[in-house]
Amino acid sequence: MPKTPFQFYLEVFMQYLLSKDAINDSDSPNCFLGLIEYKIRYEWSSIKDVYYSSILKCMNFIADNQEYFDADIYIYGSFDNKVKEIKELVKNMH
Repeated sequence: MPKTPFQFYLEVFMQYLLSKDAINDSDSPNCFLGLIEYKIRYEWSSIKDVYYSSILKCMNFIADNQEYFDADIYIYGSFDNKVKEIKELVKNMH
């Protein structure tokens, strides 16, 4: 998907994750983190412009609120650890 529409849909996805509609939706934050990791590894230019302004905020919310999403750590792993790994990826890109 081209960068502009991708960023549009990514923003909508993040709005959802930060909303009350995402309570108990364990799959969405897990998919979001996987998507962001993929984009950082293989298509950094498609998210670089919005990483610090919005993606980071959403990732921090996910990391701090695993129970909010009812995401069992034994099934999904630690969102906090996943976010730390993603941040380390970005740090190592510079």
